Amino acid sequence: HRVMFNILFFFFILKYYQLLLQLFSPDMIQSFTNFDNNRKPILDDDEDIHYDENNITLELLDNNYGNGNLYITSKQVLWIPEGEKDGYGFNFHTIIMHAVVTQDSNPHIYAQLDANTEEKPYEFKLFPSDSSSLKKIYEVMSDCAALNPDPFEEEYSDFIDASNVSNFKDFILSMQDVHFIFIIHS
Repeated sequence: HRVMFNILFFFFILKYYQLLLQLFSPDMIQSFTNFDNNRKPILDDDEDIHYDENNITLELLDNNYGNGNLYITSKQVLWIPEGEKDGYGFNFHTIIMHAVVTQDSNPHIYAQLDANTEEKPYEFKLFPSDSSSLKKIYEVMSDCAALNPDPFEEEYSDFIDASNVSNFKDFILSMQDVHFIFIIHS
């Protein structure tokens, strides 16, 4: 029964944490205005640029924002448009997946953001003018995402394992009302 209590308590804390994130965290799609006269981003001291490319089209929430400059930093993906408009920043903690899409007539990078909603996911697409750069953009995004692990992942990654669940079948049957279960293989 103690295991069951710990599991239920964990799910309660997880839901509470998600609610707090929705209420107090900055939006996952942030306007980016911190750039110099040459429209290059001005970053924090502990952040650096890992990749940049000009002439990238941004599509955000099904809206085309035209061409701009892409900067992938150690903390975020930035897109700064040509002209005098504000850019957009996507923190790596909010990007839950990214992929290269080549089956489309316009090859691009697809990224999905953690919207904490059951509705249509928040997403953005990056269309480089030269599709041969897609692989490099994907690889740099993957490398930089790895620099920003989920701060809560390690804390709970081994919360339930075979050593603390003696009867797995009874455990599964008792969890019928729980929406998700983590199974850790060791």
